[in-house]
Amino acid sequence: MRDRTEANPPRPGRRQPWRLLRTCAAWLTRRFSTPLGELRRANRLYEALLRTNHALVRSGDLHSIAGDICTAFVESGNAVLVAVIKADAGRAAVLAGAGPIDAVFGAAAQGWDYLDPAVEHLPVPKALRSGTVVICNDYLAVQAPPSMRERAIAHGVRAVAVFPLFRDGQLWGALLFQTDRPGWFGARREELLQGLADDFSLALDQQTRQQQQQRAETALRERDRQLEGIVETAMDAVITIGADQRIRVFNAAASRIFRLPAEAALGQRLDRFLPAAARAGHEAHVQSFARDGATAAHRMGRLRQLSGVRADGSEFPIEASIARHGEGQAVLMTAIVRDISDQRAAEQARQAQLAAEAASQAKSVFLANMSHEIRTPMNAVLGFTDLALRTALTPLQSGYLSKARVAGETLLGLIDDILDLSKIEAGKLELEQAEFELDALAQALQVIVGQRSEAKGLKLQVTLRGAPPGAVVGDLQRLRQVLINLAGNAVKFTAAGEVTVDMHCTPVDATSLKLQCRVVDTGIGMTAEQMQRLFQPFSQGDAAMSRRFGGTGLGLAISRQLVELMGGSIAVNSTPGQGSSFHFTVRLGRSDRSLAPMPAPPVAAEQALLRLAGRRVLLVEDNEVNQVLAGELLRSVAGVALDIAGSGAEAIAAIARERYELVLMDVQMPGMDGYETVRRLRADPANRLLPVIAMTAHASDSDRRDCLAAGMNDFVTKPVHPDLLFRVMARWLGSGTADLPGEPGAPVSFAAGLQHCFGRAELYERVIDRFLQSYGGPLGLEQALESGDHEAAALLLHGLLSSANSVGAVPLATQARTLATALREQDAQDLAPRLAQLRRQLDATLQALAAWRRGERGTCD
Repeated sequence: MRDRTEANPPRPGRRQPWRLLRTCAAWLTRRFSTPLGELRRANRLYEALLRTNHALVRSGDLHSIAGDICTAFVESGNAVLVAVIKADAGRAAVLAGAGPIDAVFGAAAQGWDYLDPAVEHLPVPKALRSGTVVICNDYLAVQAPPSMRERAIAHGVRAVAVFPLFRDGQLWGALLFQTDRPGWFGARREELLQGLADDFSLALDQQTRQQQQQRAETALRERDRQLEGIVETAMDAVITIGADQRIRVFNAAASRIFRLPAEAALGQRLDRFLPAAARAGHEAHVQSFARDGATAAHRMGRLRQLSGVRADGSEFPIEASIARHGEGQAVLMTAIVRDISDQRAAEQARQAQLAAEAASQAKSVFLANMSHEIRTPMNAVLGFTDLALRTALTPLQSGYLSKARVAGETLLGLIDDILDLSKIEAGKLELEQAEFELDALAQALQVIVGQRSEAKGLKLQVTLRGAPPGAVVGDLQRLRQVLINLAGNAVKFTAAGEVTVDMHCTPVDATSLKLQCRVVDTGIGMTAEQMQRLFQPFSQGDAAMSRRFGGTGLGLAISRQLVELMGGSIAVNSTPGQGSSFHFTVRLGRSDRSLAPMPAPPVAAEQALLRLAGRRVLLVEDNEVNQVLAGELLRSVAGVALDIAGSGAEAIAAIARERYELVLMDVQMPGMDGYETVRRLRADPANRLLPVIAMTAHASDSDRRDCLAAGMNDFVTKPVHPDLLFRVMARWLGSGTADLPGEPGAPVSFAAGLQHCFGRAELYERVIDRFLQSYGGPLGLEQALESGDHEAAALLLHGLLSSANSVGAVPLATQARTLATALREQDAQDLAPRLAQLRRQLDATLQALAAWRRGERGTCD
């Protein structure tokens, strides 16, 4: 066996295609004068080479080419066995072959380790390891394994040649020839077979290129398919044009935006989708962009807002950007176009909304400023009018001033209504969620509306049913506003009879309550047509009613919207000549705790004046007119010991010198305003409990919240109504019971009871009679506690507490509150003794009240 390493380097340079045929022809020419036997053998070799050449030219899959080559050499009689061997990762296997492949190779045909040292000296492993041609013209001299040797000899194998095959310069496998003639592989045959191996390697390279091209084409088709899918599903229009501006790509979004099918758009010029006035400039830009993309990219590649033209000729706003790709005649430009009609409309709507909000804010500021500017002089007008009415006047003068007073108050009510309506319409009226007691609300309503009803000789009855013990959560001010408006209207439209306000509270769930309110009068009533217009702004029953009774028609409209904001509804039932019944519901929250001690409930103005006499008060006011007015009112009418400070600094200095029981604080002052003055006062622990009442011409809810947040206790708007101011001051100067005369240890303070009834003895007698009737028999507490019904017991105690306060039975009210606390805290051991104390105190109270009703009043207080 000889190794052709020198004549065959590891990878010879690639031969020219079909070198094998030219070499074969030259060889036959030289052999033309040879003997006939040699010519026959040469002819057979030529036939085999010709068939292999046809196989290579015909191409096809690699396995077929290899099989055809092997078959050509075996069938022509040039070889006993020919095989194409594929090598990969140290393993070799027969890819294709002809002759006794299985008999000679056995199981090794499926694969063997050609790197195994035991077979490295054999022809095929040696050629694969070295990458060179290996020729063995005497196979019997090879030290082959006995079984392999025996199989080869049995099939006539006498000479072997192995030619390495290469693919892209890397060893791919080998071409194996086995013949039955020793010495057959001479130099000339070796050259011919090497040419065949080179052509086969060339076919391998060609196959690699074809496979690479196929993969590239497949990837390109997949990318085109993906890009086409992306383009077709894009939300924006994608339009591609050539240098001639003819449309090449027109996706579905473009068809939708421009309302033109793609097949109708392809081939059209792009400028047909632009307004006529913009086409000339567009032409120049596109030509520049196609010619000089680097310079034009700055101008055209950015996002621009333009106008587009649909197929129907309508113009619409678009946003577009253009990208350039390709060079020369192959240049393409792709435009991304977005219809911004909705965006433009949304922006216009946003600007309109901002303008509306700005206008609403300006209106709110204007109304607030106008309210302040009107209230400031009105404070002086109404204040001095009230003072004048308290002097000696002729009946005619008194009539004039009274009418002026009513007109001024009507004007102020109109201002308040307009402010409320403006806030509601602007959506800026915010409800508070604070704790308050329904009992206090009922008492305030009785006092405020009671004065109007008494002036007309009407009977006012306010009842509260089902109120929970302790506090509820909601907007007390707005709820009171609705009730006062409805009850005030009932009084206004009722000439004789009575007005009834009934409030009924029922639980909804563990966290909320429903308050049902009904205001019934015996007034003029309304028709169905009048009721339909009733809750509209600036609308009353009819023009005649407006002329007769006055008013703007805003109150009920505001009440309806306030009720709806509080989660309820309002309605009315009425019959002409028989009266009206207004009823509404609101949602309130539950509170698990009792309220902290609050100032006393509102009292009548006459009782308030008794409480104010001699009290030390500081007025902080920078306006000289208001100083004179308030000074005269508080000193002459209320009888308070009044000092006046003209600024916040003077107020702080005065409070540091003197001990005052209450401060009336103007909010708008130059320099240190009322907010800052109160904050500095509260910084001193000695002044933290000093009552401070704000007095301001700003009347909004936010102003009220700002005053309370700054540390003020209450809020009175200007123009100040004297009676309201006196009542507010009286609330913060005393509870109304502890400072009233009464015998120490007495079960009832009849002075306090009379005060709760506005000094009206006949009303107090009716309250006592109802108390004796309600609590003269079995109380029901023992049965409720024995049955474990603590909720029923709590309701009984709450009713007893309220009734005891009404008749002036302060010790009994204290015992009821104490027992309710023990019940709420589930202190079972403390219930029995406290219940016994309550029973004894109730008996003493009943005896004292009964004695008072019999005329035995000398020992009661």
